[in-house]
Amino acid sequence: MKIPGLFKILNLVAPLFILNLNVFGQNTSFKPDVNKDAAWIEQSLIKANQQDINNKDTNRVVHKWVNGKVLYCSDGSLKATQLIAAPDTFTTTIQYSYHGKVFEQRLDYTDLSSYSLNKIYRLPDKEPSYLFLLSKIENGADDEQDWMKDFYRISTTFNDIDLKHVKKLTYVAVALRFKKDSLVEVKFPSADSDEDVAANNNDLTDTINTTTITDTNSFGFTSLIKQSGKHLRPYLKYDTLKHTLKFLNVYCKQDDDNSECTHPFLTVESGTYQYKDEAFALLNDTSYYYPSLPELDKVTARQNYKIGKYIIKARTIEGYEEEYGGVVGNTLTREYKIGAQTLTTFNNDGWEKTDLKPDCRLQKNGSLILLLEDATNDHRPGVCGSGSHFDSYFWLVDGKSSVKLFSFSTSSCSFDVDYAFKQNGEEISGKLYLTASSNNQDYEFDSYWKNSSTYVLTVSDSEKSLARNFYVFFNAADKKNPVKLTAGKLYKKKR
Repeated sequence: MKIPGLFKILNLVAPLFILNLNVFGQNTSFKPDVNKDAAWIEQSLIKANQQDINNKDTNRVVHKWVNGKVLYCSDGSLKATQLIAAPDTFTTTIQYSYHGKVFEQRLDYTDLSSYSLNKIYRLPDKEPSYLFLLSKIENGADDEQDWMKDFYRISTTFNDIDLKHVKKLTYVAVALRFKKDSLVEVKFPSADSDEDVAANNNDLTDTINTTTITDTNSFGFTSLIKQSGKHLRPYLKYDTLKHTLKFLNVYCKQDDDNSECTHPFLTVESGTYQYKDEAFALLNDTSYYYPSLPELDKVTARQNYKIGKYIIKARTIEGYEEEYGGVVGNTLTREYKIGAQTLTTFNNDGWEKTDLKPDCRLQKNGSLILLLEDATNDHRPGVCGSGSHFDSYFWLVDGKSSVKLFSFSTSSCSFDVDYAFKQNGEEISGKLYLTASSNNQDYEFDSYWKNSSTYVLTVSDSEKSLARNFYVFFNAADKKNPVKLTAGKLYKKKR
């Protein structure tokens, strides 16, 4: 056995092993110690209170630093002491080791001085880089808040008990990277480039409520916690294995101040950031309503009507739909069930609760003609974008089938009255006119039943006091041509 040779190898390996321990120790120099942490907090409070927190306007002392906490990065390369003077007044000092040196830095810019520090993670970079997760809780006006208890929380998750009296919950993520001789903030990206944002209007920093932190490079949002009905718990969490930052934000998009949400739904934003190549990149994001808008449909009225041999079962359904710009508006649908047929009208233009009784007429052969009207609005900018559109339809119903006989349309941004029907199997369409050469400028329109088989459409010129009637004749017995449209003579309106 060559024992001397083995000792030589051990003599060479041992210093290298010790050197590796020393190098490793440079990155794990901070270890939790209850006594040392308490002493550091006490010293930090004494030092911090030597500089009073004054009101900017009156220069009077308004706060005093009252307590603190110490948090450690999981790899031991950094620790942070955060002091608190009020629910929204903090100061944070960090110490971190780098190449055998210990650096100390005070972080008193907006985020770390306004939110409670919950977690610190080392990011996968060669140079020191860290992720700070912070939060802030706001209780309801009638609930007394234990803000010191909230401050001592070092978890980034909240259960139902934690959120029992919470009105708002803010999450903030701050990324810091070592440059030259200090840690500087790394900017989080938005969802898309400026061109994509302009085209799609889905910039993540716009869709998420970041009103409290728009002056920083961090990522954050304020969620509304509803205590009644269906609700989701917001979160902001970092996966140390996948190096991903996932979030779920819940807020009331309809209310600008995100305070009192009177709507039965909330807007949900969720997504994932991936940390790679010294930066966070947005992998995916999505938005939806919770509960979903179709789930909120509600039957608000029911009524049965007997007309001739027909039983008409009518009901109104109030609901919601997303409009231009992501605004959610009210809708009203009326359903009329006649035998095996169900006909509907739709209104998203603004409506009042009115009688459900259908506008219909019995025909000589026993069939029924039902007049229904849709009132729609695109809710877009501009006169026509926000114009009201009315589409009326005459339906022939016999209890087993239904056929659309005639339709006409009007709009608040146009004086045209368009019509359409079938004749000899061909589609006939056109516009109602006052005179053959007119373009229907400044015209008024009216319509009414003359009798059970005749409907009158009237176009009039208020300035010249002229009018013309158009007559829609229905003959339900004529299966091939059940509709006839004729134009009346031009006449002077009675004043």
